[in-house]
Amino acid sequence: MTARRRFSATSPLRKAAAKPDVRWIPLGAVTGTHGLRGTLRIKQFNTDSELLFELKEIALRKQSELQFHRLLSVREANKGLLVELDDVRSVEAAEALRGFELCVPRALLPELPEGEFYFVDLEGLPVFTQDGAQVGVVERVLEYPAAQVLCVPGEAGLYEVPMREPYLVEVDLAARRIVVAELADLEPERPKARPQPPGDDEPD
Repeated sequence: MTARRRFSATSPLRKAAAKPDVRWIPLGAVTGTHGLRGTLRIKQFNTDSELLFELKEIALRKQSELQFHRLLSVREANKGLLVELDDVRSVEAAEALRGFELCVPRALLPELPEGEFYFVDLEGLPVFTQDGAQVGVVERVLEYPAAQVLCVPGEAGLYEVPMREPYLVEVDLAARRIVVAELADLEPERPKARPQPPGDDEPD
């Protein structure tokens, strides 16, 4: 398959990464190696995204470790992508990167058409019913085979709100709020009770 690359004169990644409170967005993860020259096998999280093909540099992240690498090539493979980095030229060096995520700062994600949004922008938004009662705050967004859901912890437990009618009414990023409806037929997951250490229930 043909490699697709676009190199600009300067990369915006390091400039964006130097700003305070950078939010790193994972685009994929290193799942293995290919060949003997340090090529990485990558599982792409959003297979519709072209961003990895357009970058000059990429950040690799694993827990608190963050590395910057120049991208030499990105090409499609039967399963995922094959990526070559400028300073990873052996299978041993590539194997050491297994499990790292390929990330970019949130500021480098392309602008979306009106009415569309990135899941990462929903995290932290308060969720209200149509009558103004607050359900909770979006903890994360999960993708199941049959649905995408907002995970919203509340007093009743953890709601998984499907991102479709009749549950999702409105996402207003400008006002930083989400409006939902029809939660009566959703069973919240109850918080798990923490086991008490031995002796805590004994009278003083």
